[in-house]
Amino acid sequence: MNEFDTRIATDGTDPGDSSCSFRLRPAARAPRWSLLASLLFLVACAGSETDVETGDAADAPAVEAAEDLSRVGLANVARPRPGLLTSAQPSQAQIDELRSLGYETFISLRPAAEPGAGWEEAYLPEADFERIAISGPEDLTREHVEALDRALAEADGAKAVLYCASSNRVGALMALRALWLEGVAPDSALRVGRAAGLTSLEPAVRELLSSGG
Repeated sequence: MNEFDTRIATDGTDPGDSSCSFRLRPAARAPRWSLLASLLFLVACAGSETDVETGDAADAPAVEAAEDLSRVGLANVARPRPGLLTSAQPSQAQIDELRSLGYETFISLRPAAEPGAGWEEAYLPEADFERIAISGPEDLTREHVEALDRALAEADGAKAVLYCASSNRVGALMALRALWLEGVAPDSALRVGRAAGLTSLEPAVRELLSSGG
């Protein structure tokens, strides 16, 4: 800064013209209402950022769980309710992975004689495994739906895996359970089944839903 700049900065006088002098005016004071509005805006912004951070933190466990399950490599995975995982048939290695993630109860809807099934009884502790044999549409009965409901209740809050070969039979029983035991409307019960893997058994399930069982 030169001498000229210094004089203007200190007393507002132009040293090059003794007949003309000026003084810098202070900035106009902002109205009080404007300052108040600015303060309220800043508070609102701060609140919005807090909400976003809270939401991210709340969503983190769900994202982490999804990443863990992608590592397991199960097919046709769905989560029809908290703590319950539905899927296609897991392998022994996949069951080990699921157990490391905290899944304790395993329920198969495949007959033991079906190819690829029947090994779980020897592999898992008896208290952690149950088999409800569903071979086809003729096994979509209230008795089997009630057996599934008991198995889920006996899990007593523990994380459970419900599966069959593709999750088609899983979806069928979940739809019928929703209608018969939970009082869900037929259309909503069908959506429950589809979300859990219902495919080729849908015509049989539709008939049972429309007739009320």
